[in-house]
Amino acid sequence: MTAVAGSASIAVSGATMSATVASCQVRVDVTAGIGGAYTNDSPNISVPVNVTNAVTPSTLTVTSGGPSVAKAFGTSPINAGTASTLTITLTNPNASIATLSAAFTDTLPAGLVIASPANAATTCSGAGAVVAVTGTGTGSLPATRSIPAAVGLTPGSCTVTVDVTGSLGGTFTNTIAANALQTSNGNNANAGHRQPHDQHGGAHARQGVRAGERRAEHRFHAHDHALQREHDRGEPQPPRSSTRCPAGLVIASPTNAATTCSGAGAVVATAGSGTVTLPATRSIPAGSGATAGTCTVTVDVQSAIGATYTNTIAANALTTSNGNNANPASASLTVTAAAPTVAKAFNPASVNANVASQLTITLTNPNASVASLTGALVDTLPSPVVVAPTPNASTTCSGAGAVVAAIVLVNVPRPPKPRRR
Repeated sequence: MTAVAGSASIAVSGATMSATVASCQVRVDVTAGIGGAYTNDSPNISVPVNVTNAVTPSTLTVTSGGPSVAKAFGTSPINAGTASTLTITLTNPNASIATLSAAFTDTLPAGLVIASPANAATTCSGAGAVVAVTGTGTGSLPATRSIPAAVGLTPGSCTVTVDVTGSLGGTFTNTIAANALQTSNGNNANAGHRQPHDQHGGAHARQGVRAGERRAEHRFHAHDHALQREHDRGEPQPPRSSTRCPAGLVIASPTNAATTCSGAGAVVATAGSGTVTLPATRSIPAGSGATAGTCTVTVDVQSAIGATYTNTIAANALTTSNGNNANPASASLTVTAAAPTVAKAFNPASVNANVASQLTITLTNPNASVASLTGALVDTLPSPVVVAPTPNASTTCSGAGAVVAAIVLVNVPRPPKPRRR
């Protein structure tokens, strides 16, 4: 006798019965994956030789099984902040349609949310949209939907798809509990199983997320020409980060350098220098749920020159065991422009009457932009000091136009002669 597991036929050959044997039996165990009534009767038996086909129809009733659920992520791993399509497959192993008797809801694990756009869709028959709100942690298929009936030996199935994303690096396991899928043909008896050859299949689907969006964002807060700088949005594990202030911006005195990053080792920030360094002995905390782990580095900086300073931390400047910051981060500080100053000096400072002394007027601009005069600068000499006959007037200031006065003469009148008596 030949009876191959999974096949749909049984073959008997070479069997004999003696004259004294009234009958013999052929026995084999059978099974069905689809619920229903199955009748085996005489037409199912090929015409044998020397045997009369007098088979009486016999019916096997297979009790309908409940539906099942399987889940898989389309792309895994993904970078934090990018989307992966979650596919939920609902299977009905019965000859009748399985109509949902309650909304079917999948709750995502903490740290995983519906992406934007959600791209929610279903192939299940019926009406009613898949409910999947961007930023939330649940997706629902309404009770107005149905799972198709099985056809022959093939179970009926339909899918629910939605895009999900995570802001933190990690592995997320999404599980649909037993009895979460409630239908007219019963509920899913098990939480599910992995689909063959799919390591992300089954009702337990694992989502790997590479924390590839490490950022060294920083913000500036001006305090009397001083600046406080904060680094945040990193990954756990020991980092090494150093940043250089733009030209014109230096570490203030006192520096007030500090950090909330765990570990040991002081922030290196020398007053008057242009760099700040967080030592490799420090670590950025791990994220919790959907909240990224953060810590800060603060230091006061200042500038004597009025201007807008943009401080940029380059990509890969923050190096950690979880990878480097993929993108640069910048912030700007505006230092209010200071007014120009004027200084004057005579050389020599003491001369005899009618002897020339050079007057030098020094104009100072402490700003990064040119200070153009909006009115003539006039210096009125004290009486009786006047411009010398040969002024030798000159200037080092840029632009055009002659200097009206630059050399002065101390002109002291002679004392009157005494009268003769």
